[in-house]
Amino acid sequence: MQWRRPVSRLELVLALGLIALLIGFALQRLGDLAVEAERIRLELSVRNMETGLRHHVAARILEGRLQELAAEEGANPVGRIVMPPPAYLGELDHPDWKKIKGGSWYYDKQDRVLVYRVVNEDRFVSPLPGRATFRLRVEYLDANGNGRRDPDERVEGLRLERVAPYRWLDS
Repeated sequence: MQWRRPVSRLELVLALGLIALLIGFALQRLGDLAVEAERIRLELSVRNMETGLRHHVAARILEGRLQELAAEEGANPVGRIVMPPPAYLGELDHPDWKKIKGGSWYYDKQDRVLVYRVVNEDRFVSPLPGRATFRLRVEYLDANGNGRRDPDERVEGLRLERVAPYRWLDS
């Protein structure tokens, strides 16, 4: 039979400290992964809507109804895709920030923009006022490149335009 000496308090404190340190690193990494997952989910949703908008424009071209696209500036792009993004709340007249959870999408009928409410606000930077949001607006393609739609300008298509620049912060 072999004799085992008891664990000293110092060894116990060191072991518990090491375990706490490893748990801290793991939690930090999980937080980083959650931010990356949100960023990717946002980008995939935007690409899905851009694809739906391109299909819509292509259909109008084939039907010979391209000029009708001018009236769709500021329209809800979710209406052009088969499945809305996850947690899409619909078209809202007066969105109440207190009731809208992070990770939700909605179309603001007043401002005519599609809004995504960011979950990881502390890692998202945008010049927009208020809570952290990402906003998209359907814009016409400016045929003559002057930055505005002229009454006699030919419509060439639509695009999803980011309302403001944004970036995700690294940890």
